[in-house]
Amino acid sequence: MRRSLRITLMAAFAAIYAALSLIPAFKILGGNGSIPVSRFISPLVGIILGPILGVASVTIGGIIGTMMNPMSGLGFYSFIPGALCAFSSGMIQRGKTWIAASILSGLVVIFLIDPLNNVQPVFPYFVWLHLVALLILVSPMRKQATELFQRTKANETITAMALIIFPSTMIEQLTGSIIFVTIYGPAVWSAGMLIMLAFPIERTIITVGGSIIGAALLKSLHAAGINITR
Repeated sequence: MRRSLRITLMAAFAAIYAALSLIPAFKILGGNGSIPVSRFISPLVGIILGPILGVASVTIGGIIGTMMNPMSGLGFYSFIPGALCAFSSGMIQRGKTWIAASILSGLVVIFLIDPLNNVQPVFPYFVWLHLVALLILVSPMRKQATELFQRTKANETITAMALIIFPSTMIEQLTGSIIFVTIYGPAVWSAGMLIMLAFPIERTIITVGGSIIGAALLKSLHAAGINITR
């Protein structure tokens, strides 16, 4: 993909991300605000633009979105989870899965050693799904993501997207959780088991929805003669 086209897509995705960041998708349990619809496209931006331009696009879009809605749950820091998600998905799509695995491992460690999170019954079980995502990143399944990505069948493309989006969105979720509890304190865990039950459902919806959207978007780009792997 030509650099000029990447810059154009970066600007387009930044605008889309900013607009979608104003639309709530899920209520944040234990605090004010909502998880925005933009979370569905955070990993897609990284997959299509790559880790560097993907981060730039999500960061610009996230900051613009925050300026338009300064009362969002994470305030000025709202762009960070999405940017890290885009970076991770871009790295996974390009075969550098170990970088995403290192990021997720670091986030799990940070969560577990932060005394603010030492609240029962959430701690330490909150990270169980993140460990599943980490297992995918270090297992042979990681190779299937890049292999299936080169194929044209819809089900194979959706599967490839899911293998990339799932660990990326778990990185995004844990980053947001760490920032959220740092801002608002351990009171955010007052929802207890409700959080434990809700966040896997949220991330499953994001993974499935993002994979379908991503497969359709990839097909459209290919039809337009745009190959994101070049």
